[in-house]
Amino acid sequence: AEDGIRDIGVTGVQTCALPILALGVLTNSIFDGANLRMASLSYGDFSAVSCQSCDLFKVDAGHTTWVNATLSGADMQLASMMSANLTGADLSGAKTLGTVWTDAICPNGLASGDEQNGGACQVTSVDNP
Repeated sequence: AEDGIRDIGVTGVQTCALPILALGVLTNSIFDGANLRMASLSYGDFSAVSCQSCDLFKVDAGHTTWVNATLSGADMQLASMMSANLTGADLSGAKTLGTVWTDAICPNGLASGDEQNGGACQVTSVDNP
């Protein structure tokens, strides 16, 4: 890609310039409207973060913590939320079509596999194709 980052000492080869955050702790931060499209956020702690209307399309957020986070209106389509903890999170109006919720803890405190919420965390969100 033209916006890629060249590896030092390598001619003509570019790496992808996707944002990566590993083992980050960004609690109580405000990211409203941020573009985190296709970012790797694995193992991050985003407790009480405000990320309203954020672009989280196809983001890898496996093993992350979003306790009491505000993700209302976020585009989370095709995201990976495997083993994420979303207890108390606000997903109202979030687009979650195709999001993977395997072993996630949903906003209502139920595990993603519980029959009561249909096996996914979409109970408080909206799936917009």
